[in-house]
Amino acid sequence: MTDNNSPDSLRGRPFKKGKSGNPTGRPRGVRNRTTITAETLLEGEAENLTRKSVELALNGDIHALLLRLDRIIPPRREQALQGKFGAQREQEEWRAEQERRKRFPF
Repeated sequence: MTDNNSPDSLRGRPFKKGKSGNPTGRPRGVRNRTTITAETLLEGEAENLTRKSVELALNGDIHALLLRLDRIIPPRREQALQGKFGAQREQEEWRAEQERRKRFPF
């Protein structure tokens, strides 16, 4: 009788630790089938599609406008927030409330 719990027979772990089924990995430059299919379908139409999206944006289509702006101006990364947050802020609010209650006990 074989041991079904041995590392070699565990489901989801067909390879030894540190070894994969494809040690060299995916070759560089190999593209996805989906990407290749999409490029084939849109081949020669990129300029027309771009022109159409610009026309829609100029005519007031907000989604086309946002698409164009996202391509022209990349989305802004948020800057680090300045101020007090979390426990420090809660503690200061609690102290301020206690001071207020001392002045106005009702």
